[in-house]
Amino acid sequence: ALYGVQSLSVQQIKDRVSGRYPEAAKLPERPELDGLLQQFIPTLGWDAQAGAYVNQTKEFPSLSSSTSFARTPTGTFSPDGQEITPEEADARLLEDRLTRGIKEGSFLALLVNPKRYQQAREELCQRFPVQLVDYEALFLDALRQVADKAKVKWELVLQTDATPGSGDWNKLMLLVGRAMPLVEAELLKADKTVLMIYPGLLARYDQMPLLERLREKVGREDGIPGLWLVLPNGQQAMIDGKAVPLLSPGQRAKITDEWLENRHRATLAPEPSS
Repeated sequence: ALYGVQSLSVQQIKDRVSGRYPEAAKLPERPELDGLLQQFIPTLGWDAQAGAYVNQTKEFPSLSSSTSFARTPTGTFSPDGQEITPEEADARLLEDRLTRGIKEGSFLALLVNPKRYQQAREELCQRFPVQLVDYEALFLDALRQVADKAKVKWELVLQTDATPGSGDWNKLMLLVGRAMPLVEAELLKADKTVLMIYPGLLARYDQMPLLERLREKVGREDGIPGLWLVLPNGQQAMIDGKAVPLLSPGQRAKITDEWLENRHRATLAPEPSS
């Protein structure tokens, strides 16, 4: 509920958590809330001047841990034929697939250990000419637009969202249906391969067919150059239990720690001369 945010007030945190998890226990007030948040989002700290919790790592907040993530300096393999490990070989194959995917256009489900999700996003953005899209933010903006146009209070939308399948859920789904063309139109404006993060609401609102439509648009004149989905799942191409519509195993790839650490491009130190 708090994933990827830059700043939140105490009340906003309570609203987000209770809206998404209505059966959860109520959150405590400050300062007890400070310690609770630190267990799960170490970078989200209280800023007295702002009167809110603010992410200390402004560009790439992480939910994993405060432990630094080492990245090997980029270099080349030595020409002496020194053997590389299978893990390094896999990393090189992934690098080749991604490079080719950018050139030729591709639809890929990129699986990554949830603890490495933010590092994967950062590395992909740094290394490839992609257009980063936070699907959750894009969808919620569109949903709010249609709710405002229909004169539906946002508080009512949040209350309905908290109890899937009951109350005014059908009415909420009508709003979702009106929002999706706005979302799709915005995505189709991309002039680079789309790197989509936080796609969970696609599954929550049964909008997985959007991925099928976008997949079919990859590489077409009226479509997009490519679409890469970054999924916090190390084994399966799933979004909250629902399968990503892949046409073949070739549309699935795993981002390994070796690739993130850049071992496949690391300089192999020469042996000291005698």
